[in-house]
Amino acid sequence: MVHNVSRRADDHAHSTALADALHPYGTVDHATNMIFFTPEGGATEDFQRHMAQHGVQLSGATGTTRLVMHKDVTADGVQAAVAGMRSFFA
Repeated sequence: MVHNVSRRADDHAHSTALADALHPYGTVDHATNMIFFTPEGGATEDFQRHMAQHGVQLSGATGTTRLVMHKDVTADGVQAAVAGMRSFFA
């Protein structure tokens, strides 16, 4: 944990950017590096498949999905997630 302390600011910045981009598409609960997102219509299997085509793996039950930013999530990855969300809800 100590060796990744400097990265936490990046994780929080990434989660803030993604949370801000998600607001038009559903309910967003954002804290630290985690986002709980309930898209309009729920996190359906169609939504999960669509996001997988954009390099974003969502798993778990449908309804609300939890997105966690960590050291392996880059700014490009956040932009891919935003692009995938926008194209799904367009």
